[in-house]
Amino acid sequence: MSENHQDKPNRHADPFRFWHLRFWYGMRLSTWLALLKRNRFSVAPGRLGLALSTTGFAIANSVLRAIQELVFYRAIRRATVCKSPIFVLGHWRSGTTLLHEVMVLDERHSYANTYQCMAPNHFLLTSWLVTKLPFLLPRKRPMDAMNAGWNKPQEDEFALANLGQPSPYLSIAFPNGNNAEGTLSLEGLSEQQRAGWKDTLMWFLRRVSLHSDKTIVIKSPTHTARVKTLLEMFPDAKFVLVVRDPYEVYLSALKLWTALRQSQSLQTSDNHDLKNQVLDDFETMFKAFERDRNLIPEKHLFETRFEDFIDNPAGEMERLYNELGLGGFERSRPAVEDYFARRADYQRDVYMPRPELREEIDRRWGPYMRRYGYKSPERAGTS
Repeated sequence: MSENHQDKPNRHADPFRFWHLRFWYGMRLSTWLALLKRNRFSVAPGRLGLALSTTGFAIANSVLRAIQELVFYRAIRRATVCKSPIFVLGHWRSGTTLLHEVMVLDERHSYANTYQCMAPNHFLLTSWLVTKLPFLLPRKRPMDAMNAGWNKPQEDEFALANLGQPSPYLSIAFPNGNNAEGTLSLEGLSEQQRAGWKDTLMWFLRRVSLHSDKTIVIKSPTHTARVKTLLEMFPDAKFVLVVRDPYEVYLSALKLWTALRQSQSLQTSDNHDLKNQVLDDFETMFKAFERDRNLIPEKHLFETRFEDFIDNPAGEMERLYNELGLGGFERSRPAVEDYFARRADYQRDVYMPRPELREEIDRRWGPYMRRYGYKSPERAGTS
């Protein structure tokens, strides 16, 4: 397998050096020790310092959570969670972050930000201080040069992992362990574990919503495989799915997971499993989504292709508002147009896999390609 791509967005980025932040720094001590135990404490010798520092963070997180829950007890009890959230769905590297950021330009929408997702146990208590320290984060996301920041929209999957729930993201920390099986679709969880997952998501969203009664827009690629579970929690939820050329998705996702392991892992790995992991996760994700899409109420699902969204962002957003019955897009149009005007010079990576890889993607992801109108280069001229 090989790839030809242009990494133009990364020329000014800090290349995958998230030395200042590990997503599991937000765990409590009990969660961190359980993760270590499940992976038989198999930390690479060169990462022992990282594991030790994580233990220090975990102790602090446990203490701060206890203080937060005491200080904000009454306010949390009064807080309510939006009954009709909007979930942004799509495979990693499909444009979910871009769509998420554009949707929350609407002042009627709220979201979980980076600090809340990375410090879910005590952000109510500590965000006023830590978010004033921007040097703890890189200026740009290294995988695509999009702006990073404590107050930017973020994936709630990081919060769920930090709060002790099963998550595919735990395989970033321990790639040689068995941390991800059945966690993407939640189908590998027992009923008790699924109930705990639901309770934890509500626990987190209640605290995120403490000072807001706006419609919350939630984005995690993992949720694409969890529509049934999300509808059990939020029957009136609305969903926005973004899809992208499968060849670009595959190679970009492979690059992402490889880089995250290199920069974040507590173990060393030759990454021999990543090719099949990307292929398998994609199949799992869209098999679950296609199975459950009929559960989504009429006019509660909007689908767009990344390519169409980039070509005509305001037009696609207007269509999204109309199809989901959100109303009021004209008030957000100037912000959307300004957002993309500021990105006018941005050039995304261009990927082209070898023919044998394209054949495997065609074979394994064929249903997705047919549904969303993607064709292999060899077949692009045929119908």
